Order: sequence, then C-alpha cells, then structure tokens
Amino acid sequence: MREIGEVIGIEKGYAKVRIKRTEACARCGACNIGQAKSIDFLAKNMASAKIGDKVEIETQTNNVLKASFIMYGIPLLFFLIGTLLAYFIANQLGMIQWNNLISFIAGIIWTLVSYLLIKKNENKFSQDAGYQAVINKIIRS
Repeated sequence: MREIGEVIGIEKGYAKVRIKRTEACARCGACNIGQAKSIDFLAKNMASAKIGDKVEIETQTNNVLKASFIMYGIPLLFFLIGTLLAYFIANQLGMIQWNNLISFIAGIIWTLVSYLLIKKNENKFSQDAGYQAVINKIIRS
C-alpha cells in the first residue's frame, strides 16, 4: 500500500507523518479514528525527509493483512474457543439451564485476555520492520 503524506515531526530515525484518509481508508475502520479527515503515525525515515516535506509512504500489503489478523482474527478465535469450552464444561457440570450465559461470559473474558496478550506483545509487533511504514521518497520539499 502506498500513500502520500506530509512530515509533521522528526523523532530518532522516524518521521511523524500526516496522511489524508482516502474513501477506502474511511470504510475500513481498522484504526478506529471515527470521522477524522487525517491520521498521524510514525514511519521509518529512509529518505531523510524533513518537516514539511511531502513524502511517499509504503507498507507491505501482506503485513497489513497480518496486522488485521492479529487485531481481529486472534480475538475472534479466543472468543470462539472460550465460548465452546465453557459451553461443554457447563454441560458436563450439569448447568444446562445456564450454559448459554456462562459460555457467552467466558467468550467475552477470553476475548479480553486475547487483547491483553496482544497489548503485552505490542512492542514486539511495532518493532518488526515488516509492520512499520517506510518513507520511500520525498515528492517535494
């Protein structure tokens, strides 16, 4: 994925870049920024861009898909596993009248646990160069 943005800050080999949200970006909703017209993020400053430069930013499409799986797929799997396990355990313990409620609550708890695990490993994911946006070139200064 390639986007055009403007450098609004510099931090130790990274540039803080502001990009305008495209229509496709607005429909995705992955970053949960609501109706904001732009988004700011850090990108590896491979082109030595300076504040005010218009730059081309690139992220690997397959890495965007991996990141989406981490944020949506893993919690969904945890929810399903927690729900199914609790459902069968509740049935085995004879709580048949409560098994739906128990399994739903367990699914929610497992989902929260998955987000805690993701948050705990966030630094590992963000330091992985594959997930980091990179400034390829300066379009204009």
